[in-house]
Amino acid sequence: MPEIKVTVLVEQDGVPIPGFPFTQRVAVEQVAPWSPFFQGASAPGVFTPVPAPSINVLQALVMRPDATILVRFASQTDEGLEIAPNGLLVVLGCNVDDGTALNATVYAQDDVNVRGLAAGAAQ
Repeated sequence: MPEIKVTVLVEQDGVPIPGFPFTQRVAVEQVAPWSPFFQGASAPGVFTPVPAPSINVLQALVMRPDATILVRFASQTDEGLEIAPNGLLVVLGCNVDDGTALNATVYAQDDVNVRGLAAGAAQ
């Protein structure tokens, strides 16, 4: 079974924040990495699924875009979470399951390259 491991180091002025570094591991059934995933400019309001069609239960998502994107989870209908250029989104140890493969969708007003991966279970 594949394992996703993320280590986070958070510092303030070069001094580690208490509780960091922190390492989290998640065992998953499937991993769908992409590098880069090209998301061309979307039609206004049109969100595109992340490239992980066989993952129905999202348990890990890592995204690093080079331009602003909006991310929605589990058929969410509001604006979504805005990720700035060169920002980082890490969602780990979750169970996002709306009953479809649309557990995470992306909207980009401009052309964007998003590096990252999605991982989870088929059902």
